[in-house]
Amino acid sequence: MYPTQEEIMEDGPGFDIETFQSILNVWKDICYKDKWSQASTLEKLSSLEFLATMMTKAKTTLGTLYSYNPDTDTISIEHNNPSIISTLHEIGHALFGSSELKACKFSVWLFKTVFPKAFQKLKWDGHMLKKDYDKD
Repeated sequence: MYPTQEEIMEDGPGFDIETFQSILNVWKDICYKDKWSQASTLEKLSSLEFLATMMTKAKTTLGTLYSYNPDTDTISIEHNNPSIISTLHEIGHALFGSSELKACKFSVWLFKTVFPKAFQKLKWDGHMLKKDYDKD
């Protein structure tokens, strides 16, 4: 069962956000600023694999869906949909286990903190955030 928006946003992130915020800010400087909007899908996927490597010891692979396999300690990144927040969600599973609430809190709070302008352009769809094309 997936958590609600209220559950994800209440009581703060529930983890030491400063350490992960520092890592994500370094990644942002290297891979995102002045690069992301012009990058090819392959470049974006490569940079998301790099992000996962910076934050966790999990292996990464490209697949058809975002997922985390604890048996092989592998994060799968959807090959045709490079998404920072989805990658952060799977990193959250690699770090905190199977709890959807913890993985959602990790990805949403970290994204909100490091990418506040982009966060404002998202809308809630159940437990997920999606681009709100009305805010472009």
